[in-house]
Amino acid sequence: MTTRMAPLARIVTYNVLTPRYCNAQAFPACDPAVLEPRARLDSILQQLQPFVADKSIICLQEVGDDWFGAMHAFFAQNGYSLALYNYKPVMGVGIAWPHETFAMSDMQCLRVGEYLAPRAPEPEEREALARAVQEARRGQQKEREAAEQAKVAQKDESLLGGLFSLFGAGQEQSEAVSASKASSMDPEAVPAEGLSTLADVDDSESMSLDVEYEQLITAAQRKNCLILGRFTVAADPDQELVVATYHMPCAFRYPKIMGAHAATVGQLVQKWAQDVPYVLAGDFNFQPDSDCYHLLTTEPDHTNMATTPDNKFCGTLDYIFLAPKLGASAASVIPHRENVQDGPYPNAREPSDHLLIWADVHVAN
Repeated sequence: MTTRMAPLARIVTYNVLTPRYCNAQAFPACDPAVLEPRARLDSILQQLQPFVADKSIICLQEVGDDWFGAMHAFFAQNGYSLALYNYKPVMGVGIAWPHETFAMSDMQCLRVGEYLAPRAPEPEEREALARAVQEARRGQQKEREAAEQAKVAQKDESLLGGLFSLFGAGQEQSEAVSASKASSMDPEAVPAEGLSTLADVDDSESMSLDVEYEQLITAAQRKNCLILGRFTVAADPDQELVVATYHMPCAFRYPKIMGAHAATVGQLVQKWAQDVPYVLAGDFNFQPDSDCYHLLTTEPDHTNMATTPDNKFCGTLDYIFLAPKLGASAASVIPHRENVQDGPYPNAREPSDHLLIWADVHVAN
C-alpha cells in the first residue's frame, strides 16, 4: 500500500493579464463584456478564493498599477501578506502567503538584467576579430582560385590524355601529366582539415556577431524582476521552503534574450536558496519543446489560449519547476484544447488568457 505524503505547500501561479493589455483590439474574438476590468478582477479574485482558503502560496504575474490596491486588500482581508513589485506600470510580479501556515524569514527582488550584462569587447578584441574575418575571406578567395585552376587542369589532362592515347603513349605518361599539374598548384590554396568553419565566415555571419551582442545588451536592459521568498513552515519550524516567481520577457523571436534570462534566473534561484528546497513558478513565455526548456517532464497540453489580431496561440507557457529535493503529490488538471468549447480566453469562465495552475509539493525521499 502506497502512503501519500502530506504536502509541504500548495503552490499556485497565475498570470492575471494586466488590464491595459486586455481590450477588444487585442482580443477581437472575445466578448467585449468579459474584457471589462472590474468584471475581470472580480472573476480573478473568485478564482483565487479557494486557494486562499487552502492556505496556498500564490505567485502572480502581470499585476499592474490598476489592480495593485485591490490585490493588497483582498489578501490582507484573508490573512495573507503580499509582496508585489511593479517593474513598470502595467507589469508586476508578486508572492502572497498566509501568516497562519508560513513565516517569511527573508525576501528579495532582483532585476535579472543586472546579473547578465555582457562585457563590451575591448578595442583590441574587435581588431583581432576583424583580422580573423579578413583572413578567412582571403582563404575563401584562395579556395575559389584553386578550384578554377583545378578545372583548367582537368581540361588540360583530358586533352593531353587523348593525344597520348592517339599517339600510342601508355597510361604512365598520362598519370605523370596529372601529377605534374597537381604539384604546380599552390599548396596553401588547399585548406587544412578542420579549418573549413573559419573559411566559411562571410559578411552575413560576421554581421551576426554584432546582432547577437545587441541581443545580449537588450537582455541586460530588460526590467523584469525575480521575487524570492524564504519561508518557515509553521507546523515544522525546522523545515524551510524557498518560493520564487518570474515573468520572462516575451521575446521568442530573439532566442539570445530568452536564453540569457532563463539561465540567469535558474542560477539566481539556486544560489539564493542554497541548501533549502525551492520552487520556481511563473510565466516563462517558452514552450516545452523550446531550447530554453531543459527538463524532461510531461506538461499540460496548454496553459495559454488566445486569439489576437496577429495570430491564434494555444500552448504551455506557465510552469512550476521543483528542486530535486521536492516532489509533487497532486497538480491542477488542464483540459486538452480539443475539449475546450468556450475558447479562446479570456471568457466568462477564464478571466485571463492564461490558466491558473497549482501543485502540491512535498520533500522527496
